[in-house]
Amino acid sequence: MLAATPSMVSGHTEEAQFYGDQIPDPELPWWQVHDWFAGSVAIDGDTAVVGAAHEGGGNSGVVYVYVRDSFGNWMEQAKIPNPDAVWNFGKSVSVSGDTILVTAVDAGDYQGTGNAYIYVRNGVDWSMQADLSGDSNDLDGFGYTGALHGNTAVVASWHDDDQGKNAGAAHIFVRNGTIWTREAKLYASDAAPADHFGRAVDLEGDTLAINSMLDLNPAGVYAGNAYVFVRQNGIWVQQAKLEASDAAAVDNFGVTLDINHKYLAVGAFTNSVPGGQYRGSAYVFKRDKCNWIEQAKLEPNEVNDYMYFGRDLAIQSNTVIVGAPHDDDLGDSTGAVYVFTRSSQTWSQHSKILPSDAAASSTFGISTDLYADKALIGASLPTQGKVYMYDLDTDNVSSNPQTKVCFNGCHP
Repeated sequence: MLAATPSMVSGHTEEAQFYGDQIPDPELPWWQVHDWFAGSVAIDGDTAVVGAAHEGGGNSGVVYVYVRDSFGNWMEQAKIPNPDAVWNFGKSVSVSGDTILVTAVDAGDYQGTGNAYIYVRNGVDWSMQADLSGDSNDLDGFGYTGALHGNTAVVASWHDDDQGKNAGAAHIFVRNGTIWTREAKLYASDAAPADHFGRAVDLEGDTLAINSMLDLNPAGVYAGNAYVFVRQNGIWVQQAKLEASDAAAVDNFGVTLDINHKYLAVGAFTNSVPGGQYRGSAYVFKRDKCNWIEQAKLEPNEVNDYMYFGRDLAIQSNTVIVGAPHDDDLGDSTGAVYVFTRSSQTWSQHSKILPSDAAASSTFGISTDLYADKALIGASLPTQGKVYMYDLDTDNVSSNPQTKVCFNGCHP
C-alpha cells in the first residue's frame, strides 16, 4: 500500500508514504499483530525495498518492492512472500540494481539457524535466484543482517563459534552468471568469544565494513569497533580496525555502518556525555590510501537524553542522514532524522526532518537509507510500520564505488 503525499517538511519534499498490507487487530497483544514493516529499508536508483519481518505471524514475514515511474510517482511493484515459512523473513534487505538480498533469522535472541535469499527482477516480476543458507551452522545467528552490491553479497553470522563462542563471522558469496558460490568466510583478526562480530555490515565494491559489539577494546565493554576488509583477485584481507577517537564503554560504536566511495559512516547510538545519557553520535571516516582517518564526529545541534541519535544512518557523496528514533520534539519517541552535509573536509548539520504526521512512539528514523537526493526513512509505530520517501533537495548526487582499493602491505 502506498500513499502519495507531497509536502514540504523541514525544507525537504516528502514524495510518498509506504504501508504494509497487514491490518492490525486491536484485540491482540502487540507482539502478535506488529508486522515490523519498516524494520529494514533499502534504496538503489528508482527501486525501494522494505522488510516486514513479522507480517503474518512469527514464522512469516514479507518484503515489499516499490518503484518510481517516469512521472516521479512511487508505486508498489511486488510483494515477495516468505519462501519457506522461515522466521523473520525480511530481517534485513539490500538492493543493487535488479537484485535483492533478503535475510531471515530465528526468533528469540537471534541465535538460531538463519536464511538468506537472492531475488532478481525480470521486467516487473521478481523471482528467487539463490538460497544462500546451505552452510549456516545451528545457533550461529546467520542472517541477522546482510548487504549486497553488484555480484557480491555478505551475510553475517554474529554468533558463529569458529573463533570462540559467539565470536561471529561473515560469509561472502559471489555470482557468476546466475550461480552464487561462497567466496570466503571472514573473522576479525583479533576474534575472541562473545565479540558478536557481524552485528552490522555494509558492502560497496571490494570494500566491506563489519562491526564487533563486545570486543573488549581499552575503552570498555560494548564500546564497539568497526573492521574494514578489502578484496583483490577474490582474496579478502582485513585493512583496518577502527575505534572512535573518544571511545567509551557502552557507546555501541558500529551499531550501524554505511560505506560510500572513500567514506565510512558509523553510528554509536548510546554514546553519552557527562550529565547526559544515551544521546548518541555518529562518526565519518575517510580512506587515505591504506589508512582510515576519523574526519568528523557528528552530533545534533540540540541534544536530549535517550534520543538514540545514530541508531541508523546512511551516507552518499556529501550527505549523511542520521536517525534519532526517540527524539521527542513532536511527542514521546516520535523520532527525527538529521541531515549533515560536507563542504570540503567539514561536516555540519544542514537540517532536521520531522514526520508530517508524527505520533507518539512512532520512532521515525529507526531505519534509513539514502541514494543521491532520495532518503528512505522508516517508522515502526505501535503496531503497523510506515516508510517515508523524501527528496532532500540538496542537489546531492550518487557516488560510484572506489574501484581501486589498497591491498598489499595494508593488512596486519
